[in-house]
Amino acid sequence: GLGAGAHSFVDGVRWWNERDWARYRSRVMGTGSARTGDERPDGGAGALERAWLMLRTDAGVAPGELSPGQRELLGQWLRQGWAVAAGERVRLTPEGWLLLDRLAVELDAAA
Repeated sequence: GLGAGAHSFVDGVRWWNERDWARYRSRVMGTGSARTGDERPDGGAGALERAWLMLRTDAGVAPGELSPGQRELLGQWLRQGWAVAAGERVRLTPEGWLLLDRLAVELDAAA
């Protein structure tokens, strides 16, 4: 992530930048990095994070990579207008984006 308060997630590690603009700028100018913390979500937290991140992207999710229960849930979202099929993937509609946090929890629970 780029900017004050930005978060990144790569190879199972999440990290974040300083939130305060003046401290952010000072850290970048002094050390070249504004990173102030990191963590490695695992277990249930890691699975929920992956579900949330997949739904959050324009690429969406690949049903073939999901469990049968998760694929059934995607079908419900398609019927309710919360998601659309885009080639081999399913992504959220604007209505689905408004429910993103709830849908991520549902997708994780259906695994």
